[in-house]
Amino acid sequence: MKTKILLLLAVSCSLLATAQNDGKYIFSKSGHIEYQLSGNTVGKKSVWYDDFGIKMTTLIESTTTIKILGISKKTTTKELEIRSGNFLWKINLLDNTGTKTTIDYAIKAGKALTDKKTDEELHKIERQTILDLHGNIVGYENILDKKCLVYTLGTTKFWQYKGYPLKSIISLGTLTNNETAIQFEENITVPATKFTIPSGVKITEGVNPLDGGIEGMLNQIGTLGENEQGSKKDSEDEVPLKTNITYDSFVKAINAVKIPNFVRTASSKERSAYTSMFRINNTFGSISIMNPELYDRAEEGEGVEIKRVYTVNGKAAKYAFIKSEDTPMHTVFIKYPVRKMTLLISSLQTLPLSTMEEIARQLNL
Repeated sequence: MKTKILLLLAVSCSLLATAQNDGKYIFSKSGHIEYQLSGNTVGKKSVWYDDFGIKMTTLIESTTTIKILGISKKTTTKELEIRSGNFLWKINLLDNTGTKTTIDYAIKAGKALTDKKTDEELHKIERQTILDLHGNIVGYENILDKKCLVYTLGTTKFWQYKGYPLKSIISLGTLTNNETAIQFEENITVPATKFTIPSGVKITEGVNPLDGGIEGMLNQIGTLGENEQGSKKDSEDEVPLKTNITYDSFVKAINAVKIPNFVRTASSKERSAYTSMFRINNTFGSISIMNPELYDRAEEGEGVEIKRVYTVNGKAAKYAFIKSEDTPMHTVFIKYPVRKMTLLISSLQTLPLSTMEEIARQLNL
């Protein structure tokens, strides 16, 4: 039987255009956008989306020129990215190779953040996210008769419409990359073929480190449980959470954390887990409550390396690295027998262990 964390770790990029990619990607139902690329990269970009961006296809055909010490180097690109449901394909159309990965964490996070929100509420979230990332809101301008929120993040400037940029100017030293929408059709019927993988492409199955890590570990633990108990029909993720802490109390405890720049960004209540994402400056992490058995079997997970067994706030604790080539993560497992639960605090390894332990102390569960 399998156990899962549904909102384990959401890592947002430093650009809001990417930070909005958390499930409900665009705050309009469907559309087709054509962009002109200029600057060091010239060419075109085509975007088709449906179901508020849960389905999205992006095709980029471009040439990038970089001049170093008077020598120019040109790179030609023809890349196709298709996102459909919980899967993401990235395809190089020049050699017909690509990868397929899961994006479960993003879909779940987006639903927690944007479900049942009005347009006004979504716009407030959009503005607040910019401010939380230390961006500067400039005002509003029209692009193709669409009212865009204009803001800057560092040396980058965006003209954003309903959660997605119609124009951007990215500057890095002497390099500039500009994207400008030249055509936009909104709320249209998008052919299903736009989200179909081209024939003849060799696809390699990949593992998204954010869907791997702890969640992959839990899936592995669940698989061990299935092997031990035989082919039972019910899966472990249907086992209800045993804790005597209510979900409202869990969220209230997180909201009470007073660590400088700590912000709770989204929370989720599932049958087998409570999970909340947080941000401290530009570092993201998650806090989860799972069933108590997880603590005892933590080291059974694939890719989990227990670095230390000790106590945190008088409770038994395990500190672990989660092996990943791309995204080094670490987690603290803390067992609460009286509360019938295991507390998990997970983050990229850029967040100090001492900060994760302080979060646990301030939660005071």
